[in-house]
Amino acid sequence: SRAEALSKVESSSYDLIITDLKLPDGNGMHVLERAKSRDEFTEGIVITGYASLKSATAAINLGISSYLTKPISLKNFKSQVDRALATRDFHLRSKQLLQHSGGLDSATKKHIWNMNVFYNLSRRLMHSIDVEQIMQTVLAELNCILGATFCSVGVSLFEENEVFAMPARGKWDADRMMHLLERHWEPLYGLLESHEFRPNNVSLTSWAGLEGGVSSDAHCSPIVAPMIALGKTIGSIAVFQSDDTQRDNDTERFLHVFSSLISPMIENAYIHKRTKSLAGTDPLTGVSNHRSFQEMLAKEIARAKRQQADFCLLMLDLDDFKSINDTYGHLTGDAVLKDMVDKVNDEIRVGDFFARYGGEEFMVLLPHTGIDGAVALAERIRKHIASIPYETYGKHISYTVSIGLSLFSGNMPREKVRLIQDVDDALYMSKTEGKNRVTVR
Repeated sequence: SRAEALSKVESSSYDLIITDLKLPDGNGMHVLERAKSRDEFTEGIVITGYASLKSATAAINLGISSYLTKPISLKNFKSQVDRALATRDFHLRSKQLLQHSGGLDSATKKHIWNMNVFYNLSRRLMHSIDVEQIMQTVLAELNCILGATFCSVGVSLFEENEVFAMPARGKWDADRMMHLLERHWEPLYGLLESHEFRPNNVSLTSWAGLEGGVSSDAHCSPIVAPMIALGKTIGSIAVFQSDDTQRDNDTERFLHVFSSLISPMIENAYIHKRTKSLAGTDPLTGVSNHRSFQEMLAKEIARAKRQQADFCLLMLDLDDFKSINDTYGHLTGDAVLKDMVDKVNDEIRVGDFFARYGGEEFMVLLPHTGIDGAVALAERIRKHIASIPYETYGKHISYTVSIGLSLFSGNMPREKVRLIQDVDDALYMSKTEGKNRVTVR
């Protein structure tokens, strides 16, 4: 049982824990979480009969050795156990070697220490596919290992331009971080091929450093190493040290080796992030898809109930779309859909959620919005679309949209299916009463 396992974990150390995901009185992941809170290098194997992407991701982020689905081959299970125990033995031997390295010369001792740093870091990073979690780990390690004042990682990959930063101690505001980075922008990011990697065109994510004072950014300069994956520079790592710090070639070499270790892991995390994003995106228009809309609507309903707040839902449908396809062809029809999406995006606010519901039907979710604000926005969208034809090869294709609108009140909640039906009914009324209009239900 979960309770018995937790009791054993609290009283003893274990090299390997094997648990079913579902225990009679709880979740086996809780046992592993507790064991790893006591010793992060305890190996873990999870067995489950109902694997899901969510549970697999949680297991990977926790740092388990294997995630096995039933039925299990005994031969495969034994090999997984052997691998986990071998990894654990390697960790314990490395730790023991460090503890008994007093008689070795300083260069050998430092090399063994570096190898142990790389091994421990790779173990932690390999068990995560979350970009921010990886970056936070990398920055904290660099600040600690190299006695830095401040560290940053810049990435330009898959049209994302991002900087992640952390001072060694205390909390810095974003302006202070960007001011320091801008002073050294060319040596930090000059190798990146992206023309978009400029101070005013990157997002900055930062974390506070260790407690106990605040690091000073006065009189410090960076050591920089590029991050290279598959022969392409995807970013760079910068370690800012005080100008009074005695620097040697070993620090720069360490940073280059460190960079070569983490670069493919960072690339893999971005690949996972992009794949996850594409799975929730409509491939034609680039807005969120039906599944993402259903998930977001469920969250917004739960939030509105909890906070007794209001939000509005719009449903848009392109009028006489079949006629456009029949007259101009499906390629032009697709182009008109994308043109409509661009016009809607021009009008909605940051924080509004826009999704393709199906065919030529789209949804716009308006958080924290009352009926008057929603009607005003819907009218702006309708007028914008109706007033500007789509132009292609000298042709001007005029088109309109019909819109249905409904308010969800946290004080008088209704089921998600009922809300969608109400907004669909409102759209139907717009259609039947002449199109190119907004109807509230």
